[in-house]
Amino acid sequence: MRIPDILDYFGEAVKPLIERSSVREIGERVLADGRVRRELEEREVLETVASLVEAGIEALPSVSSTRIVIPDTSSCWGDHP
Repeated sequence: MRIPDILDYFGEAVKPLIERSSVREIGERVLADGRVRRELEEREVLETVASLVEAGIEALPSVSSTRIVIPDTSSCWGDHP
């Protein structure tokens, strides 16, 4: 949420915790059912971390990647597409 009070058009925007220029993407892809479409490549992770260090980033958050499998809920909602 960028504005604390969506009805206050003159309120100050919340400062992001991480600047957009410091965000990097890793190519691993996981499908909705939990299957891995594209594996995580160690080389890609190392290159990404190196680019962050080169950009002056001194610390990285510890992130645990959790794959969540959502059971089929179609029976709860009927036969809707």
